[in-house]
Amino acid sequence: MKHYTIKVDTLLQEKIIKHAKVKNISEEEFITQILSRYVLDPHMMESVEVQEGYKVCGPINVELANL
Repeated sequence: MKHYTIKVDTLLQEKIIKHAKVKNISEEEFITQILSRYVLDPHMMESVEVQEGYKVCGPINVELANL
């Protein structure tokens, strides 16, 4: 097994701690789950990106449709 050292800012650290506690797992396990989801299953990331795109562009599309 390979070990990595990463540095995160305080805000990201707080979010990692919070989500790990909610899931009742260690911070390391939480990070491993995130990496597994987005590296091993990259199509999931694309889906999230598309979803975010709709959220951002939705109001713009409604505005354009009402012109």
